[in-house]
Amino acid sequence: MNLLEQKPKSIINIGNAITALSAMIILGNGMGIFSFTLLGFGETDTGLSPNNYNTLDWISEHYFRVCISMIILGIAYLFGGIYLAKYKLWANRLVTLISCLLFVVIWGLMIFMFISMSGKVELKIFRIGSIATALFWSVPLLILIWYLNKKDTLKHFV
Repeated sequence: MNLLEQKPKSIINIGNAITALSAMIILGNGMGIFSFTLLGFGETDTGLSPNNYNTLDWISEHYFRVCISMIILGIAYLFGGIYLAKYKLWANRLVTLISCLLFVVIWGLMIFMFISMSGKVELKIFRIGSIATALFWSVPLLILIWYLNKKDTLKHFV
């Protein structure tokens, strides 16, 4: 094989990292569902209405559905990571799409939490923490999206 035709190992490393991250997403949300149902949460209706709306009640009410959605997203991310390491273009597109979706979900949840804690002085540090957490997780996603869609990187995918 010619040196000019060698594929970068960084794509394999990124594929392996995405595979590990997706396993954490799947296991973490699976354990969340397990503990949530084991402790008996979500069995009663919180009676959400437009007049009596609380963000934390909404999260509690829809926790099971959110976890199932994240498990499905994690499984798709798992396949994307495995096939990204094999230089498949469709896997590159799938990982890019899911990374964009995760970016939106991360910021949506953090803004949701930020707003739900407004007006509570004792939770000010947690409000700052929610934005810091969103930055911590979204910056690597943006770098990943940028790297996977660079012209120099795309030429290695089939």
